[in-house]
Amino acid sequence: MKRIISGILLTYVLIRLISSCATEVPSGSVSNMGSGKGTPNDKTGFSIPVKIDTFRLDILPPSSGVQFFRDGIVFLSLSKNEEKMLSRHLSFGTAQAYYSEIKDSVTGQHMTFSPSVSFPYPCEATAFANDFNTMYFTRISGSDKREKIYHAESASPGNNQQGWIMDAEPLSFCRNGSNYSHPAVSADGKIMIFASDNPGSSGGMDLFITRKINEKWNEPKNLGIAINTEGNEFFPSLDAENNLFFSSDGHSGSGGYDIFMSKAEGTGWGIPLNLTRHINTQKDEVAFTLDRNEGNQAFFTARQKSRNGEMQLYRLTPKKGTLTGDNTNLSKILYSLALSEIDSIEVKKIMGKLEAVRIRIDRIKADSIEASRTEAERANIARMKAESTEKARIEAERTKAARNKADSIQAVKIYRAKLKSAKDSTEVARIKADRDEAERVLTQTGLKSRKLKLIELKQKG
Repeated sequence: MKRIISGILLTYVLIRLISSCATEVPSGSVSNMGSGKGTPNDKTGFSIPVKIDTFRLDILPPSSGVQFFRDGIVFLSLSKNEEKMLSRHLSFGTAQAYYSEIKDSVTGQHMTFSPSVSFPYPCEATAFANDFNTMYFTRISGSDKREKIYHAESASPGNNQQGWIMDAEPLSFCRNGSNYSHPAVSADGKIMIFASDNPGSSGGMDLFITRKINEKWNEPKNLGIAINTEGNEFFPSLDAENNLFFSSDGHSGSGGYDIFMSKAEGTGWGIPLNLTRHINTQKDEVAFTLDRNEGNQAFFTARQKSRNGEMQLYRLTPKKGTLTGDNTNLSKILYSLALSEIDSIEVKKIMGKLEAVRIRIDRIKADSIEASRTEAERANIARMKAESTEKARIEAERTKAARNKADSIQAVKIYRAKLKSAKDSTEVARIKADRDEAERVLTQTGLKSRKLKLIELKQKG
């Protein structure tokens, strides 16, 4: 919790310092925008330092976007559209993943992504290790019909068109009853961030982190209330420096799902920054992914808010002449762009958010203290109850022992009285037989003290 607070404060100080320096955004030509994205020349008169181009590729549900793979991208498409045969031989086709290099605003020649085994799963919900021979992907589990994360290894390493050997079971931390989707893996392969509604979530879907230790993924942890909201956080993506991009409908934005960037800070991440109104609109902006090998291009999808809303794929590239110090590092350019729109009103919003986070942290602390106090009281009550029960048991044993002793004394008195009043040897034998039978019954019922007492009295008599 201290790490979260320090990360938030550090990010806020950085924002104030950069804002006070009046970050310069260069003017230039208008970016080529698709319909519905708005004009990048806003009221300030500046244009943004990235090109946002429509990309001519239909997004096929259930996919919401694309993913970078080797020198190109992978995406879902219908075999009807990709096979080189007359359309009358394919009625509808089947959904399959395809690979293609990128040719400006279109794809090049399409190749089957996994020719040896069918891969009809959402491509933006995949993640690859840097050598592209290890893949993590999302599909519906057969055990509970919910989304789970699976692992696969290349069957022919080094090829763009390759087969995959896929695990039959999901990753070990995936529990039945919860969804686990959209994995994002760090460049070194040791960190995975994913979306889940696992217990402990702040809202609907939260972002969780798991780390690979001794070749095993450890128990995931929630990324915390600085990133997760009472809404939904989806589509995580990590660049080469582990800066985190994701979509959220809980953070302040343009409406619906917006894309946010959270800068890597040690082992954590700073407060999320909106990627500005130039990228985020009243539509849902989702499935952001960045080519972390080159760092100079990214894709995201804008979709209508209706259930079967139309989706448009966009490609981001740096614009020449940007003043970020690195004309090809798209992450740095986007971070500078996000900072450039933070004004006094935005700072107040951030301060309000920090205060809300502080209140939530205080509430969590208070709840934790109350829970600890309640648990201590519960343990004390249980201890007192146990002590009372033990005292009652001891008293009952004492009473029972006293009653047994009294019964034994009375039994001996009766036995002796009967012997004295016996008229002949036959009656004496009968009385002794009755005594022996009583001893047998006492032995069977475990009343040893009474039996021993009778034996002692018998020996004396």
